[in-house]
Parts: sequence; structure tokens; C-alpha cells
Amino acid sequence: MSYQALARKYRPKSFAEVCGQQHALNSLVHALETQKVHHAYLFTGTRGVGKTTLGRLLAKCLNCQSGVTADPCNVCESCTAINNGTFIDLIEIDAASRTGVEETKEILDNIQYMPSQGRYKVYLIDEVHMLSKQSFNALLKTLEEPPEYVKFILATTDYHKIPVTILSRCIQLHLKHISQEDIKAQLKEILQKESIDSDEQSLEYIAYHAKGSLRDALSILDQAISFCNGTLHQAKVREMLGIVDNEEIYSIIYSIINNDPQGILPAIKNLSLTESNAEAILDRISEIWFSCCLYHFTNSLDTTNDVSLEVIKDILGKISVEEVHLLYQLTISSKEDIHLAPNFETGVTMALLRLIAFQKKNLTESETTNILKKTIVEPNIQQQINPPSEKVNSPKQQKTSEQNDENHSDINNDQKWFSILNKIKLKGFTKTFAFNTHLISLDKEEIRISLNEDAKKILELNPNSLEKLQESIRTHSENENIKIIMDNHSQNSKNAKKTPSEIKRENAVNKVFNDTNVKIIKETLDLEIQDQNIVLTN
Repeated sequence: MSYQALARKYRPKSFAEVCGQQHALNSLVHALETQKVHHAYLFTGTRGVGKTTLGRLLAKCLNCQSGVTADPCNVCESCTAINNGTFIDLIEIDAASRTGVEETKEILDNIQYMPSQGRYKVYLIDEVHMLSKQSFNALLKTLEEPPEYVKFILATTDYHKIPVTILSRCIQLHLKHISQEDIKAQLKEILQKESIDSDEQSLEYIAYHAKGSLRDALSILDQAISFCNGTLHQAKVREMLGIVDNEEIYSIIYSIINNDPQGILPAIKNLSLTESNAEAILDRISEIWFSCCLYHFTNSLDTTNDVSLEVIKDILGKISVEEVHLLYQLTISSKEDIHLAPNFETGVTMALLRLIAFQKKNLTESETTNILKKTIVEPNIQQQINPPSEKVNSPKQQKTSEQNDENHSDINNDQKWFSILNKIKLKGFTKTFAFNTHLISLDKEEIRISLNEDAKKILELNPNSLEKLQESIRTHSENENIKIIMDNHSQNSKNAKKTPSEIKRENAVNKVFNDTNVKIIKETLDLEIQDQNIVLTN
């Protein structure tokens, strides 16, 4: 006898067997019990959440020989035929492969004929959003006023592509992601029926990787049963799913927080030998940062992440939660660039070295964090860039208040500056760079800022940060030509004001002169490199 996939073998035969989706079930059951079933339903949701299953169950409820009911008998000729996929009056159409208007018209021409076997002729159209515009237009009239013996059940993963004229003619039921708890309970029940043993953690892994899709979970379970030779073990399931080994990840985490670049190399080497996925490694590291933050704020853990409480406490004992937030952001950002790396080891190593480089212990301490805590969100950016004129005190009053104001002027400027930055919603390195700068002065034409040591290091790594900041400010300002000028007190007056392009060039020149290979070439060939001969390529 041929093997039947679990997703097909355990397809629900009644509403009581459906996993989750209680909101949709309540609506359908009530409509059936009160005999007020609409002529057109639209089931929406991601793959594997039960759209087609509910459509078939509804068709069974409408055609059960015991009458229209929310609890079909599953023994009559109609119910048996629907379960076996041989019911003549349940017409299942794959819209993805039948998108043309001629095919739609052919279907509509057959609607005029009465049901052959059941009470209702049910049209179940899957992935209905794939139909062409002409097909939707052909469907409009029939969908609005079908014969009394015809019911339409539409299913789609992307209802946004369906014309509003179609949506308005249907009752729409959105099927949600199925919770991990419900998926795990369903898997446990199926394994009991199949007489297969499994540990709890294996089911946690499968439910987590299903991402809310029960069909995906059953497909993974099928694979796991074969891979584990009939008995599910945590280690085997981890290997099958490509879950990165915790000990190697913990080794990397401790190397990061202990500022030990050498420590990450053996772990990366071991992971490369197991053919681990680079993104999976970064995902696992981000999950640990997430677990640390979750435990810090809620004193609870996400059991699906399988992170040791002892490790979390150890991490939080060595670095602050603010640093954990930064490390999480950097880890997530690294995923965007990982595919550009020449190979696995280079990409992952650079991503992890960046996490070490941007820790507080490797950056100069600044007052940024304290100032950020005191940031005042003001009503409008434009009012801050173009502040209203204020009443000028007399010289005597100014002299009296000057001493008191002097201690608070820097903080007030930074409060105003950080309020502006919060409004424009910066991202990535530009955001980190901006919040490590300090406002000196601000008017309609220019914004003068100074950089702390952290900002200077960021600018060396990403010379475009200042230009991107200037572009964002211009977008939110009435003056599209407003300039951001860096004013470092450590420089002389001649070089005090610099435009973003000048900063970019200066950083490039410094990198050239400080490059080890350039120094070797200069010494070997006895060359001199002039600043003006260095040309930026972008």
C-alpha cells in the first residue's frame, strides 16, 4: 500500500477537528445552524492555515444527505465522495493555472446546470488572486447573483490583489497563523495515533520552524520521522533542521562580550565544517540577544528559543541591556550584507568582529546615553530648525543668568537635537552616528555639530553617514539647502567648518595614508603621495 503524507491522512473531516481558526469556525457554524449561508465566501491567509480545508468542509456541510448541518455525518454517499475527492458537484479550480478569461467563461457556462449528485454545486477557487482582470470582470455578475443552488468559495494568500468589486460581493474570513501551542498539540496527537515516540523539544523545534503553518509542520514531521528512523530525538531533529549548536553559539557570544576576537575563530571554523547557514548563525545570535532583553524586562523566557537561563544571567551581568539592544541591531543589520561576502567564513567573521568593535568598552565613553534619557520630544521639527524669536533680556539680566545657563546650555542643545533626530526616524549607522553628535548652533541656513569619539569612529567606517544625515534633515525642513557643518573644537579655526563632502574626502585620505600596504609601497619605492592625487571613485 502506498504511503500517504500526514498532511493528507489527517486532513480534518469536521469542524471539530480543525486546529485553531476559532473565529472563522464560529461564523460558519452559526450560519449553517441558522440556515443563513452566504452565496460567496473568501478565505484569506498564508499557506497551510486551512483555507482549502474549510472550503471542503463547508461543501460537505451543505451537501450532507442528513441535511444542511454544521456536523456532517461522514458516512453518507455525499460526505464519503467529498472525503475521497470524487464528489461531482464540488468543482475545485486552481486559478494559478487557469487565469484566462476563456477558461472562466467555460466555468460560468456550466453554472446554469443543476447539481448532479448533491444539494448544492460548490465552486472552490484556490489562489483566486491569480485570475486576470478580464476573468474577474466575467465573474462579477454571476458572483453577485448566482443561482440558488450555487455557492462560491474563494481562497487566496494575497487578497490585496483581488479587485474591490469582488471583495464587496463576498464574506471575507481571514485565517490567522496557527499558534505554536496548537501546532505542538496537533503533532503530539498525530504521533500517538502513529505510535511514534518523541521528546518535547523535538516538537518545539518543528512547531517553531513551521511559522504558523500546520501543513508545513506536518511536512517537517514526515521528514523527521524518516530522518530519525521512526523515533524523534532532539539532537537528530536539530541536525535535520540545521539548528546551530548551542555550545558553539555560546562560545561566540562569550567571545563578543569578553572582547576576545581570537575566540570566535575556532567556533566559526567548527560551524563551517557542519555546513551551517550564515543567516541561521546570525538568527541564533539575535535570538539570544532577544532572550536577554525579554528576561531583563519581563523576568520570563521564550521557551521556543531554548536559551539557557544561566547564560542569559551571565550576559546581563557583564554588559548592560543598552549594549544588548545595540548588539541585536548590529546582528540584524549584518544579515543584509552577509550574501555579499566572498564566502561563509569571511561574512560571519566580519559580522561578529563588528559586534566586538561597537561595544562600549571599545568606544570612548560619552554623555550620549545620559542625554538620550532626558530627551524631550518637541511638537514640530520645523519649529526647532526655525525657532521663533525670543524676548531679549537686558545686559544686566543676561549677566546675572549667564552663569546658571552655561552649565545647562549643552544639555538643552542636545535635547533639541535629539528631539529632531527622533522625529526623522533614522536607521542603521546613520542613526548611531547622529546620536553620537552634539548640537552647537542651529538656524535656517546651517546646523553646526561636534562629534564625540564614537561618532568619529563610525564616520571612519561609514563616510556617508554625515551626508545621509544631511539629506534626512533637508527632507523635513522648509530649507532644502540647509547644511550640516562639523565644528570640532580640537581643530584650528581654519579647519573648523567642514562640509560632508570634505569630511568624506578627509576620511578617505587618512585611510590611504594609514593603510599598511600603502606604507610598504611608499617605503619600498621611495614614493611620496600628494593629497590632490587621491581621487574618490564614488
